[in-house]
Amino acid sequence: MVKVGEKIGPYEIHQLLGQGGMAAVYKVWNSDLHRYEALKMPLAAGQDADFIQRFLGEARTVAGLQHPHIAAIYTVSGAQSPQPSFTMEMVEGGDLGELIHARGRLPLDEVLPIIRQIAAAVDFAHNHGLIHRDIKPANILLKPETNGFTVKVVDFGISKSMDDSGTRLTKTGMFIGTPEYMSPEQAGSGDAVDHHTDQY
Repeated sequence: MVKVGEKIGPYEIHQLLGQGGMAAVYKVWNSDLHRYEALKMPLAAGQDADFIQRFLGEARTVAGLQHPHIAAIYTVSGAQSPQPSFTMEMVEGGDLGELIHARGRLPLDEVLPIIRQIAAAVDFAHNHGLIHRDIKPANILLKPETNGFTVKVVDFGISKSMDDSGTRLTKTGMFIGTPEYMSPEQAGSGDAVDHHTDQY
């Protein structure tokens, strides 16, 4: 793992934002552009070549999804970089899971705008032939605004092309997703994984 204060190219590490089993996300300062960004990079456990290809494939795929409710991708390193990584839009605020944990059940008038923004982002991805496959509260970032929140959907790392004509971001036959939010077809029902998975 990198340390706070360390520099990677023009990026100075300011804070660890989150970490999974294979990758970590940091808040970084881009000294060239004078702005904060989020830097995602694999941990030691995610350094095999196959994972790196899928990891960078996520960024390249999402870079083509320019939508106000999908976190924008700024830069993507090469697969042979000493530290494979990509940078994305820094969303100041928490995620939907944190909001629910802090406040419990949210009122309908607050929930509906959030759901509409998530739906718009997912619909846009579907119209561009991509299924997210891990829509869950932790992947819904919320930027506080005067009247509610602006939603940013993140983490397309296990996404899948609807027609499989493009680059697969996951291995064939992998058991993929977060169990609490998996659709039956993801969990092995035998049905095809399509846009209904994200709706589920």
